[in-house]
Amino acid sequence: MNTLETVPIEPTTWCMSKNILTEGELSGALTLLGPGSSTEEQTSALARVVFVAHGNVTAAIGTANFILKADQALHVAPDRPLVVRNHGESPAKVFILSVPAPSRPKGNIVYLN
Repeated sequence: MNTLETVPIEPTTWCMSKNILTEGELSGALTLLGPGSSTEEQTSALARVVFVAHGNVTAAIGTANFILKADQALHVAPDRPLVVRNHGESPAKVFILSVPAPSRPKGNIVYLN
């Protein structure tokens, strides 16, 4: 006699990321985070902007946590560790843009009144 045994399925976490923009020092990646998933901690010499396209995430910058909802963004200063976690029950789409420091004018600056 065949019997069916019910085995609980352990929830799995997943994170997929694809670079979708590269132009000089400017780069951007689209990251899809499954429920309960997070990115690996990353530190960059460049400033970053985290934009949430879909879902709710927590952006951890060092020991500070910021809850971001869809259509919200957060600036991350250079050399700060960043982890993005999806604390929702559905997948989240996050765009992380790395931006170079603003260029400074060369030579003397003349101020006119």
